[in-house]
Amino acid sequence: MHSIILIDDDQDWCNIISLRLQDHPEFSVVAQAGTGKEAIVLIDYYRPSVILLDIVMPDYDGMRIIRYIGRMEDYNPSIYIITGYATDSIVKMLGDMDIVRYDLKPIDVDLVIGHLKAMVGQAGTEKSAADSTRPRERADQLIETALLQIGMPANLLGFLYVKTALKNYLGNREVFNDVTTNLYPDIAEQFQVKTSVVERNIRTAISACERNGTKLFQEIFLVNPAQKVTNKIFLILLAKYFNTICSPEDLFIE
Repeated sequence: MHSIILIDDDQDWCNIISLRLQDHPEFSVVAQAGTGKEAIVLIDYYRPSVILLDIVMPDYDGMRIIRYIGRMEDYNPSIYIITGYATDSIVKMLGDMDIVRYDLKPIDVDLVIGHLKAMVGQAGTEKSAADSTRPRERADQLIETALLQIGMPANLLGFLYVKTALKNYLGNREVFNDVTTNLYPDIAEQFQVKTSVVERNIRTAISACERNGTKLFQEIFLVNPAQKVTNKIFLILLAKYFNTICSPEDLFIE
């Protein structure tokens, strides 16, 4: 059984999550905290295996709690950030921290529980139509986590377009060599927008990464501050990174 602490000053949200998790015996909510100071006391006492954490709270914020956990000895919980507040600076800091997942509110409770199961490796024993989507959920998680770690804000449309491009074409990397002819039109058709909208929003997302300058972004793109990373080079190098660190099964490449 995986112990969980819910840390959020929205107690109604915590109560809803706690109530729904009662239907999933692999999880046990051991405590809830509405302030950062209270959270630290409870984390010290319970040392849960999973922590659901908001960023903006009374007294200590989520960043301070993550840093505190990082200083604890022999303790490495899975940290899942769920927050209604996201800025470039917050995304940059989260990208440099050891978190498993980051989502923006509002988010469906069933989706939160699905992400929790993926985080702890719990597939469940039920057989349903959802079983066939789990590899894709795993790919989603890998891609989303990496995009956050390179400093790309999840609330940007470009985040969605880049994520979709990676999911669709990691098994066919030649597409990235001609983004104007192949990739942009395909993404535009999927989302029913103009190709210029896709190109512009991917550019905006890359610019946010450049401003944030996280450690992973620097490692992947070997950035020269005087030279901008083009959309094409960005996608090619990002695809190369994924194919280096992940197996085809992880990314649902057939």
